[in-house]
Amino acid sequence: MSKLNVIVAVKDAAGDRLKSCLDSLINQTYEDMNVIVVDDCSKGNLADIIKEYADKYPSKIKAFCQDEEFGLGGAKNKGLIEADSEWIGFVNAMDLLDKNFYKALMDKAAETNADVVGCIAEFESNGEIVATEGLNPIDLDVPEEEMKEFLLINPGCLEAAVYKREIFDKNGLWFPTNLSFENLGVLRLAMIHAKNYVFAEDVTYKVHVIEDKELADKLYDRIDVMTFFIEETYKRELINEYPEEIEEVYLEEMYINTLFSYMKAVPSNKWKLSFLNYLREGIMECFPEYDTNPYYWEKYDDEVKEMLELHCRNPKKFMSQYKSAWKGN
Repeated sequence: MSKLNVIVAVKDAAGDRLKSCLDSLINQTYEDMNVIVVDDCSKGNLADIIKEYADKYPSKIKAFCQDEEFGLGGAKNKGLIEADSEWIGFVNAMDLLDKNFYKALMDKAAETNADVVGCIAEFESNGEIVATEGLNPIDLDVPEEEMKEFLLINPGCLEAAVYKREIFDKNGLWFPTNLSFENLGVLRLAMIHAKNYVFAEDVTYKVHVIEDKELADKLYDRIDVMTFFIEETYKRELINEYPEEIEEVYLEEMYINTLFSYMKAVPSNKWKLSFLNYLREGIMECFPEYDTNPYYWEKYDDEVKEMLELHCRNPKKFMSQYKSAWKGN
């Protein structure tokens, strides 16, 4: 039984990137860990690569193959079932880790009474950093009594942290299956149930970003994942404790990010009014008075607010008015 299990869910990945990812895990300086690789009916030679590494490093890698496709969420669930460690980590199959990554996080865990230790995540594309996630609450002077609200809004990146396994076990946290964006709701639920989050400085998780040519087709999944999140907050009676934060999460992830991702990912001549109507119906059904939320007024500029107001009032006019503005972007 290791102190830390790191779960790698594999669906679609470049073979050389998967090998490099597994090499970076094998070579971690934190020794009391092993790797759980779950293959969700992957394509090409990925299954062979996983078997090769499991055979070569039997004391460090446990490999499992799903008999049926459940998506990355299902693969992560399988990893949680097979884990026998006190701590859990997650790694994307295309990402490479610094050799001291987990030592830094686990050393911080040993120094504190934390049940989640997180760090900054940098998203890299073609050698350039295109985004970061995982704000440091210490630098932002967030009062301890407001930490859960802060982490609910700003949970960071699932892979840029280690978690006490009991957070998932005791609270029945499972990833939604056969859906893209499976991390969005579960990560926030984990943060709500965590008792003590600690930020680790001087360590970074680097995310390898590739162009997703199927993004437009996956955006319905984002809506379904956030519906799952809202349902879970009702089941767990969290909606009453964090109403403004949960509303803001749904507004941003289900509505705003999905709307703008769609407009950018799909050529203007292929925009569908049915999708824009569907988005409008979703936000109006769940949070029709979202524009009274204090986070809404703090986070978004006037241009975004005007666009959302127009879309909610008349999706067809929204599509017509902004066709020229979005065309080619």
